[in-house]
Amino acid sequence: MAEFWTVEQAQAQAGLLAKEFSNRQILIYGNGTPNMNVPIGVEYEDRSFLPAVRYRKIGNTSSDWMKLENAEAATEQEVLDGVNDRKMVTPARLTEKLNQFSSEFLGIPTHGIEVTPSSIVVQLEQSPDPATYILILPEALTLSIASISIEALQNNSIVSHIQGGEIGQIINLKRASNFSIILNSSDQVKVSQPFVFSDSQLLDNISLQKISSSVWVELSRKKF
Repeated sequence: MAEFWTVEQAQAQAGLLAKEFSNRQILIYGNGTPNMNVPIGVEYEDRSFLPAVRYRKIGNTSSDWMKLENAEAATEQEVLDGVNDRKMVTPARLTEKLNQFSSEFLGIPTHGIEVTPSSIVVQLEQSPDPATYILILPEALTLSIASISIEALQNNSIVSHIQGGEIGQIINLKRASNFSIILNSSDQVKVSQPFVFSDSQLLDNISLQKISSSVWVELSRKKF
C-alpha cells in the first residue's frame, strides 16, 4: 500500500481497459460469412442459419475471422484458463491478465488482495474511556482488502475507534468469538447506525473504507 498511481498511470490503465472491453462487447450481425474489416475481438452472427453461426475477428485483414463452436459448451477449466479460443469463453482471469500486463509494461503498481478463507484475528484494546475499546490494526497489514475477525473479552464490547490502516484500504469486520460487539459511530468511525455483531454463527459482518488519515466510513453491512 506504500505506492500510489500517478494520474498518467491511471489514464493509461483506463485506456487499456476501455480498448479491451469495448472490443469484447461489440457484436454485429448479417446474412452470410463475414468479410469485413473491424477491430480484433469483435464477434459476428451469421443469421442465415438457425441457430445463428458466430465468428470472431482474430486478425488485421477482412478475411481473418474464426468460427466459434457454439454447440459444445466450454468446460469449467477452460473458462478459468481462457485457453480455448474456438468457444465463446470470457476468461475469469481477464482482470488478472490485464493487471499483469499493466504491471510489466505500464509500470502500474498492483496490490495484493487476501484470497484465503482465513482472516486476521485482532483483539480489542481498552481505550482511555473505560466504557469503550479500540480496534488496532496490525502495522504489517498491507492488503487492499482484508478480512478482520475481532476478538472481544466480554459481552457488549463497544468499539468507536479504529487505529491503523492506510487511506483507501477496505476491511471487512466480523466476530472471532461469541462475545457480542457493538460498533458505534464517532468522529473516526462513520456508520449509518450502530452495528451489533450478535449472530450465533459469527456471520454478521460490516465493511469499512479508510477515507482520510483517521476516518473510516461504512460501505456495506450484513446481518444474519
